[in-house]
Amino acid sequence: MEGKKYFAFVLAYFKQNLSTAMEYRVNFITQFFFMVLNDFFFILFWYFLFKKIDNINGWGFESSILLFAFAGLSYGFLDFFFGNWRELNKIIAEGSLDFHLALPKNELLHTMISKSNFSGMGDIVFGVCLFFLFGNMTMVSMGVLIIVTATGTLVLFSTNLIFQSMAFYVGNAQGLSSAGMNFLTGFSVYPISIFDSTWRFIFYFVFPIAFITNVPVILLQSFSLFWLVASIFASTSIFLVSLFIYKKGLKKYESGNLLNIRV
Repeated sequence: MEGKKYFAFVLAYFKQNLSTAMEYRVNFITQFFFMVLNDFFFILFWYFLFKKIDNINGWGFESSILLFAFAGLSYGFLDFFFGNWRELNKIIAEGSLDFHLALPKNELLHTMISKSNFSGMGDIVFGVCLFFLFGNMTMVSMGVLIIVTATGTLVLFSTNLIFQSMAFYVGNAQGLSSAGMNFLTGFSVYPISIFDSTWRFIFYFVFPIAFITNVPVILLQSFSLFWLVASIFASTSIFLVSLFIYKKGLKKYESGNLLNIRV
């Protein structure tokens, strides 16, 4: 019953955000178009690269494209539905979290869904198109795609939440959170096989960003129950760790004494 209420709560916020975006249709279409264009140029980079070489440590053109497709879906989904996922550091530093703490719903969920970045729809649409073009989709692979997209998105959100939550501990952590986002973005779209054993250990067991893109591609191309269970375990574990760090930091939060008026 509680889950149903939260779903209705999220849906109501999304409808409000969508209605706001539709008031500025030109801006919405422009964001969507340029995000798709940005993604397209990234694909061109891989295309011309693989015109020169056969593979990168066993990863060919199609596998590399699927890496980007998973990244696009994860980033796009979070931007579209949880638009403040990259802004928590700023919200904490400015004391704007007060508004969300004063309401009965979960303050973290409320903070995340109170904004939508509709450029994320461009990433989602582009990612889905790439899967149908290069993913050899079947009913089974569609099911795998849904599961590993969900686990990869959860890993991305949770890892970023850890970086963003540093604002509770060190004040304005804009530099740290930006570095964290660059870390996630920079490494998640490349084959993990190009890194040495130390970095692979970090990407699997410390900040498990291998489960955002690399492991999902492996699962989509060659299903393995081990990797599926590992993806679920890794995403659940990092999510619980990130919530622990966030909740511990929340106890250190100092009100900004700001008057926020929401219409």
